[in-house]
Amino acid sequence: MKYYGNDDVKYYGNDGASVMGMTSTPSVIPGLTGNLIEKRQAKKIMKKTPVIYIMTNKNNSVLYTGVTSNLKKRVWEHKQKLVEGFTKKYNVKKLVYFEIFDNMEQALKREKRIKKWNRQWKIEMIEEENPKWKDLYSDLV
Repeated sequence: MKYYGNDDVKYYGNDGASVMGMTSTPSVIPGLTGNLIEKRQAKKIMKKTPVIYIMTNKNNSVLYTGVTSNLKKRVWEHKQKLVEGFTKKYNVKKLVYFEIFDNMEQALKREKRIKKWNRQWKIEMIEEENPKWKDLYSDLV
């Protein structure tokens, strides 16, 4: 997953190692698939962290991009169909991508940018981090 902080973009691989020549340690978890911290610490931090996320349905035929400060709770709400609108109508229940930010302003800017992208760009971004389109929600609970 990608971590955005202090106006720099830092990329981390699934093993938690820095890639693209960046070696600094993030102040926030870059994603839950890495080995940077234990899962129990990740769960605690994810409660009040600005995040953009992409969800899909079981066939991966629709994509929904959103922003929240409590990813675990928001995805649960989508899965329970408590959120009226697009996600409920199209049965969007699978979390396939997310990015963590230092502040909500950064997250909102990124969400607006991604919403303007064409579908193929979003698919490529998802598949770079989550090639099997695994539901990442289980990593949060």
